[in-house]
This record gives sequence, C-alpha cells and structure tokens, in this order.
Amino acid sequence: MSDYQRNGVDSEAEEGDSSSAFHDHDEPVDNEYYNFLHVPRNASNEEIGAAYKRLTRLYHPDKHLDEDKKKKADLMFNKLNKIYHVLNDPKKRAIYDCLGQKGLEERGWELIQRTKTPSEIREEYERIAKERAERRLQQRTNPTSRLRMTINATDLFERYLYDEEYDDVIDSGFPTLEISEISFAQTIDCPITNADNVVISGNVTTANGNGDGSVGCAWRRALSNGSSVETNVQIGSHSHLGGKYSRKIASRTFAVFSGTLQLTGRGIKPEFELSFAHQLSKETFGYLSYSSKWQMFETEDAFVLEQDQHGMATTLVRNSQNYRLQSSLHLGIPHTYLSLGVTRKFETEDQCRLRGRIQLGTFGAIMEYGVEKRITSHCHLGATMTLGVPIGITLKIKMTRAQQTYLFPVHLSDEILMQPLFYGTITPLLVWFTFKKLVLDPYESRKKRQEMEEQARANRSRVAESRREAEASVYLMRERFNRIRAEEESKNGLVVILALYGKISDSLEILEDLEDVVDGALQDYHGISETLATKLIRSYPEIIDVTIPVQCLVEDNSRISLYEGNKYELAGFYDPCPLDDEKSLLLRYLYQGRVHQVVISDTEPVKLPKNGHRLSNVPLSQSGHSLSS
Repeated sequence: MSDYQRNGVDSEAEEGDSSSAFHDHDEPVDNEYYNFLHVPRNASNEEIGAAYKRLTRLYHPDKHLDEDKKKKADLMFNKLNKIYHVLNDPKKRAIYDCLGQKGLEERGWELIQRTKTPSEIREEYERIAKERAERRLQQRTNPTSRLRMTINATDLFERYLYDEEYDDVIDSGFPTLEISEISFAQTIDCPITNADNVVISGNVTTANGNGDGSVGCAWRRALSNGSSVETNVQIGSHSHLGGKYSRKIASRTFAVFSGTLQLTGRGIKPEFELSFAHQLSKETFGYLSYSSKWQMFETEDAFVLEQDQHGMATTLVRNSQNYRLQSSLHLGIPHTYLSLGVTRKFETEDQCRLRGRIQLGTFGAIMEYGVEKRITSHCHLGATMTLGVPIGITLKIKMTRAQQTYLFPVHLSDEILMQPLFYGTITPLLVWFTFKKLVLDPYESRKKRQEMEEQARANRSRVAESRREAEASVYLMRERFNRIRAEEESKNGLVVILALYGKISDSLEILEDLEDVVDGALQDYHGISETLATKLIRSYPEIIDVTIPVQCLVEDNSRISLYEGNKYELAGFYDPCPLDDEKSLLLRYLYQGRVHQVVISDTEPVKLPKNGHRLSNVPLSQSGHSLSS
C-alpha cells in the first residue's frame, strides 16, 4: 500500500503547489541588485544597461588616477559587474527574480533550459534544493535502519495478582525484566541511473533463544509512462522471489500489483496482492486491495495448492492541516475487522501529534492512544499505549532520527489491569517532563546561544564588508555629489540638507540631538556639518549619515525615486542594525528654497519632492522650524 499512497501524495503536491512557482509572499523580496543600480524590478534591458554605464563612469578603476581611489573603485566595479551579468542574462535574471541570490548559488542550474518559465524555474529550484538537502541528511544519518527491542515487563504487576499462599513459590526479590526479542534491519538505496535504483537490505532477529536473518536485493526501474517495476530476491530464513508493478492508470488513480514465491521447508508459498488508490479530493484518498496467500506442498500422489489466507480491505484517509482521519474495513480469513483512527496535529514548534485508534474484529478488540513530539530538528519521540483482548497491555516507545527508527515495545500485562494501565500512561509523561527540564531545555538554550553568537559573528562580518563597500562608494561619489549639489543650487532645485538611515525612533531624545545636526547643516548647507553628524553617530551607532549617496540619486529634473526594497541595498548605504527590522530613512531637503522633511520606512517606495513634506512656506533664510515640528 505504501507505493500507491506515496504516488497519491505526490499527485496532491503537484496539483496544490502551482502558486509556489511565484515568489512566496511570506519571504522578503530580494531587490538588492535592482536597488544598487537604482532601477525598478520591471526595468527594461535598456534601462539596466543605461544604469550600468552611469555607474561605470563612477566605479571604473581607469576613471581614477589616485591609487587609493583605484582600489576602492576596483572593489565597487567588481560588484557592479557581478550584478550586471545577472540582470543582463534573461535566464539568470529570471532565477534571481523568483528566488533571489540563494537561487543563483544553487548547483545544478546548468540543466535548466533558457526557455523555462518563472513557474518552472521555481519548481526546478525546489527539486534541486530538496535533492541537495536529502544528500546532506543522508550523509549525516546513514542508510535507513530499524531497531526493535521487545521487553517483557509483566513481572512488575502480575506477581501481585496471586494469593498470599503462593508467596513461597514467587521470588521475593526485585521484579525481573526480560528482553524477549531483538531485531535489526537496514536498507541501503543505491541509485544507478536517473531511472534505476538497487536496494540492498538485511535483517537479523533473535527471540527466546532462537535467531534467524536474511539478506536481500531489489532492483527498481521508473518507466516513462508514469509506471515502475521492481524485482527482489531474499535469501535466509524467509527466502523468496518477488516482483511488483505500479502504474498511474488515470490522473488520480493508481494501481499496484505484487507477487512473491516464498520458499519454506514445507514447500512453496505463493502470495499476491492487487491494490488501487484514488484521490477523491485534495485531502481525501481511498484505497482498495485484495491479497491472497497459498500453500503448495507435495503429497504421495501429487502437488497440492491450497489457499491459506485471503482478504479484501478498503481504506479511506482524510489528511487535513489539523487532523488525519482513517477508517478501514478488512474482510477475509482468518480475521475480519473494522479499524477507526484519528490524529490531531498541532501547528506548534514541536509538531505535537495526538493519536487514537480502535480496532474491532473476530480476533477481539484493540484500543490505542499516544502522543508524538519533535525534540530536535531531525528527531521525534513518541509513546503509545495499546490495550486489548487477548493481547493485554503494551507500552510502545518510538524514536525516529531522520531515516533511523528505534522501537521499544514494553509488554506490561497479559490482562487488562488498572495498575499497568495507570503507570504505563503516567510514567512516560513524568520521565519526559523530567528529561525535558533537566537535559533537553538546557541543551536547546545552549544551542540557541551558540547560534545567536554565530549569527552575530556572521552579521558583524557581513556588516563590515557592506560598510567597507559603502565607504568606498561614498568616497568615489564626492565629486559627483559636489557637482549635483551645485547644479541643484543654481536652479533652486532639490538639495539634500541631511539624510540619516537606521533605527530612527520618534523619541524626543533622538530628535533633540538630531536638531543640533540639522541646525548646523542649515547654517551652511553647502556642506554637511560633519563634526556634529559624527558626534551624533557616535551617540547612536545604529544610525548612519547617507547625505552624499542620497544627493547623488537626484535626477536631472530635480527628482528622486526610491523603489520598493531595503534602503541599505542602495549604493553608499549599509545596514547599521541588521538584527532590527524597524529601520527608517530621515530626509531633510530644500526644494525651491523651502525646507522639507520626511521619514520613510525601510522598504517604502517614495518620490521626491512632495508638497506634503514641506515644513512651512517660510524660505530657508527665515526658517526656524525643528525636526519635531
């Protein structure tokens, strides 16, 4: 059943993920390349080329004679070339528009055709990223393995059921725990080609002093028509030959046919199973299967083939975001039963799941309830209580780590008793909360501190690099800044008095300090009051002076257009507070001799000048307005 269930899930993902081909609105849009060129995201190739040529005149090393300027220009020109080669290439630009810089870093894009649409590019990226993550996870977790250890703990409770007259017979020492069975299985998946896989498997089991084991090999091939074939052989205690064929017979219907020939000391046991799966809706699947097991043995006169077991089962599964409901009806020999199960999913960090199941049939009745939680990024821990007639009470502890599974069934009682039921439910909870409080929480706290320290180091390194680029850019902009400012002054255009970027709040304390800087700039707006600005920045390290790069953005028509995106991606900017999302750009500027002021949020697009930014109708020479006005 697992094959066509897997096919059904894949089909659901194909139909439900069409919107993922476009940029996820929950993720920040990467506009850095466009902001550096100071063009919108929908800029034409001509606009991108013109912006590149404009910045080339500023950043090309051959444009500067001073050696210090040449070094700074070489740094910025390399960045400019990198950006231009991406945005000038339709394929790379489509990848960048869909996925940002992380998409450009992904290996495997050489397989992408240039005719791919943005939707197909995102799907291909997700496939490549998923394969790379699976390869990394495979290296960390080793091949698929399963360890099962069955523990008989009935002596903990059943010794107290006997009358006092049997005290001399029953051992008066501590109760004993018996390991009744241990089994280990491992599977290694070896891809041969894109369509062929070889799977090597093995298992060993020991129970009640007896042991057995087997090794097997399977070959799987995916066919072009949406079907697949598999052949397998196993040698050991359960030697058999088998095969499987699965096919997608309709857009939402799948079929699987499998058969095996098991070789035993009593003869050959043929088995076959035919299964169908159909996707009823986006969240609902239906399954129908028929299986039959036969026994072939030799008598004195001839070979006899008898049917040993057979049955038909139908299953309905509804898997939504918060619930998973499953009902199953099995009709057959030797058992007929009805099963109902529900799983409650909680959208929490630990991905908690509560499960319950009831099964009624000719064999008796079984009830299960349990919980599963994620304890680390790759590890889940769960506990399930199973009670029924005639199996008694069993506690199952299960831990999965990626592709490794560890299962510990603890058989508490052969009968349904209150003591094992109570302690089997309460004890795992107490152990879990104790372990979480004393071990897991301190470990997670330590891990988070280490991650924050690593992130802080990475941010410091990134900010230092960005600051070095910004300072180099501002150093090269000074001549252009003086020229543009002189031109704007001559025609009474847009003159930037002061521009500050960073964590600018509305508190009076900062505004009062800003007032001193602005007043100094107002007295001589031909140049920024660098002494006061430097003093302010030292007092508030999360604020930087960006007057020069903003003035250089003024166009010939005395206009400034700031497009959507983080302002620290503009040339001459950097992020002074990378751990804070609340950044703003404060602009005080002159236009037609009037003082204007505006505070712009980090990603807000804006066009300057605007009448709404005017502080008053009083000319600069008579202005006495403050930042807080």
